[in-house]
Amino acid sequence: MINIFYRIVGSKRVALILDCIGIAFGAVIAAFAIEEFLVPCTILDGGVVGIGIMINSLAHIPLGILTIVFIIFRFWLSVLVSWESCLLSSQRSA
Repeated sequence: MINIFYRIVGSKRVALILDCIGIAFGAVIAAFAIEEFLVPCTILDGGVVGIGIMINSLAHIPLGILTIVFIIFRFWLSVLVSWESCLLSSQRSA
């Protein structure tokens, strides 16, 4: 799929910068919505943020710290699972 910014500006570097700015802007909007609407009204979100909101309400650990910790944990868990599946598939083929 061709990037819409690349069609407009014609430069891959400028299109990449505009993509990064768009992603950062979307992340700021999402963080604002979570902190200003979901957490004060005790509305749970799904996934990592939902688990973070639950633990935040129980242990009063900052939501940003919890989210980062859970995302890193989920990343490493997925690396371990994929590494294990690679090892098992290589043992079966040998």
